[in-house]
Amino acid sequence: MQTLAEVFPSNKLAIRLSPFSTFQAMREADPYETFIPWTEKLMTTWPDLAYVHVIESRVAGSTDSDTADEKDTVQPFREIVEKRSGGKTKFMTAGGWDPKAAAEHSKQFPDDLIAFGRYFIGKLVKKGGRIYNSRLKAFGFVANPDLPERIKLGHPCRHWDRSTFYSPGPEGYTE
Repeated sequence: MQTLAEVFPSNKLAIRLSPFSTFQAMREADPYETFIPWTEKLMTTWPDLAYVHVIESRVAGSTDSDTADEKDTVQPFREIVEKRSGGKTKFMTAGGWDPKAAAEHSKQFPDDLIAFGRYFIGKLVKKGGRIYNSRLKAFGFVANPDLPERIKLGHPCRHWDRSTFYSPGPEGYTE
């Protein structure tokens, strides 16, 4: 981050943290012990980052979970970002959000940004050098290319296919 901040204004920089991830056995015994001091230092040094994106892990390997572990809350990170930035840095969260849960969350945390990563990834193949979404029968890389409109109108979202997220074969999220 230091090197980037020497080249770009810090308000044009952002960072994403996955403190609770168990992917490839990377989870710390106590994630807060590592990530809270790190986040405090980050926000003290650059209090005007564009955003800090913290993941509530709802996946273990290739298995999805409907809920995050109750003890794994992003609230301490939100508090650090709000306190150290004085509202200049946006707080973004991701982790299995659907439109209904995101709307409920925004009632409690109206300034949070919510990421809908899984709803944007579909089953993909390459055709003629372009990415083709086989579910939508259309070119593009997203499972719900109209996600904002679906949310606005209350329409259901297409579900993702995790087995294609990082596929070594011709189908999946490979780019």
